[in-house]
Amino acid sequence: GAWVDEADFIYADGSGSAPFTLRLVDVEVVTMTEGLKLVSLCLSLVGLIVCFVLAVMVWVYREKTEIRISQPKFLYTILLTCSMRLFVVLLLLLDSNMPHLNEMLDEICLAKVYTYYLALTIRYTALMIKLRMLNIALSSSRE
Repeated sequence: GAWVDEADFIYADGSGSAPFTLRLVDVEVVTMTEGLKLVSLCLSLVGLIVCFVLAVMVWVYREKTEIRISQPKFLYTILLTCSMRLFVVLLLLLDSNMPHLNEMLDEICLAKVYTYYLALTIRYTALMIKLRMLNIALSSSRE
C-alpha cells in the first residue's frame, strides 16, 4: 500500500485552514543595576580571598590540635564548596548586555547550574561523612 490522502488535515480549532502565525511580543529584559553588580563582584572577590586565606591557614596550622580534631580534609572540602558557590555568584553577574559573551551565554548558564548543584552535593556529602564519623566515634566510646 501507498499513502492515500482521503481528507484534509483538521486543526485543533476544527477548521481545515492553518491558524494565524504567532506575533512577536516585545519583552522588557530586566537586569541587575551596575551598582548591584559592582557590590556583588566585590563581595564575591572578598569571599574568594577569605576562602583562600583560610585554606592557607588550615595548611599552615594543620598540626595544631584544633585543626587535627576538625579534620583538615573536611575543612578543605567546605572551603572548596564555598569557593564554588562564590564562583556561581560571579557567573550570575554575566548577562546578555555584554556583547562579547553572547556566544557563550548558553554554556555559562549550564555552568552556573552544574557548579551550584555540584557544590551542594559535595558540601552535604562531606557533612554526612563527618556526622557518620562522629556517630561511630561516640558509639564506640559507649561500648
